[in-house]
Amino acid sequence: MLGPIFCEIFRGVIKVKNVIKAFAHRIQWACSPKAFRRQIIIRTVKCGHFNSNFHIATGRLKNVDNPVVYSFGVGTDIAFDLAMMKKYSAKVCAFDPTPKSIKWVENQDLPSSFRFFPMD
Repeated sequence: MLGPIFCEIFRGVIKVKNVIKAFAHRIQWACSPKAFRRQIIIRTVKCGHFNSNFHIATGRLKNVDNPVVYSFGVGTDIAFDLAMMKKYSAKVCAFDPTPKSIKWVENQDLPSSFRFFPMD
């Protein structure tokens, strides 16, 4: 008599264990970092040339009149700054304390929208 009752209880325990395993798997999936990731797509444009280029998000930049770019450590390559001035009519404030950069910028014929601050 106890045999059939024991078998039913045993089957019930197995069913409960399987339900718990399935539920635990669903909870684990729902709490995984992948489940909470939200994909954000930001359109960017590359400015500059192969040696000095940067990706910029242009979404809000198009709505700004006369944007200002602060460029630090310009060195002897201002391709990015020139591209920003050309594409977006940006004013560039460039900063670099190194003597090599200061001398290089002084010898360049630059547009009036490019302002250099030597920080010496």
